[in-house]
Amino acid sequence: MVVALALLGCDDPAASGAGGINSTTFLAFDLAAAWTWRDDGDTGLVLDDETLLHGRMDADGRVEVRRGARYALGSVAGLFTWKLDTEDIVLAAWQWGDEGSDTPTVLAVGGSEDGQVASNGEGACTPQRYESLPTSYGEFPDVLACVCVNTAAPDGTYWFAENFGLVKTDTSPFDLDLVAPW
Repeated sequence: MVVALALLGCDDPAASGAGGINSTTFLAFDLAAAWTWRDDGDTGLVLDDETLLHGRMDADGRVEVRRGARYALGSVAGLFTWKLDTEDIVLAAWQWGDEGSDTPTVLAVGGSEDGQVASNGEGACTPQRYESLPTSYGEFPDVLACVCVNTAAPDGTYWFAENFGLVKTDTSPFDLDLVAPW
């Protein structure tokens, strides 16, 4: 599924050289339709199926996250709604336990340069490119981290990888680490 959720990417993979990141433009990426995260902070290889978080996205960008061995049998842990009709990365709404917000947060502006602040009322998010990010699933090359402070989204860092979308978060209400892209 190709969506307008955009990440910083290279204009031409060959132009960046081996392992290099020299582009500051945003590109549209394929986004996984389902993810499995862990939130136990353990980066070992042993997984407890009952504590895994499974997320599935519908056509409207709504990701329902369920805790349990299987998505179909899991209990709802949270919801993320991504705005898919823009080149920006926008978390339109979120809910986790008793916390949540329906106020959109722009995590990164399409076409902006690395480090350009996305203003969100009294708060802001700042995107930063990194050459790699290790997760429980594996190491992702060329990732985008959006650090948000005082926005409608929880304060913290949201990590995005090409062809997967959200792979890691470091926030107070939810701390996610990708285990599998489906």
